[in-house]
Amino acid sequence: MSFNELIAWPALFITTGPLVAFGLLLLGPVVLVLTIVAALAVLVLLVALAGAIVASPYLLYRHLARRRRSREPQITAAAAPLGYIESRRVAA
Repeated sequence: MSFNELIAWPALFITTGPLVAFGLLLLGPVVLVLTIVAALAVLVLLVALAGAIVASPYLLYRHLARRRRSREPQITAAAAPLGYIESRRVAA
């Protein structure tokens, strides 16, 4: 190793040491914020899941009722009689 290479190592530690220390100081609050964000995301997902579980019977009933209504014949006007049936027996 030459003398210039030996001189470079302390300069490297002097410049990177404070940067590493600053990064370690910021690491705690950043991890705390990320933990809070992750917890809120899980909470939102749980609320959405609970809403889906509560709403699914209503949505299923509504779907089946619409399907049943669409298959039933729709009568829009009173049906006219096709003809009259006369009895051959005469009442006395």
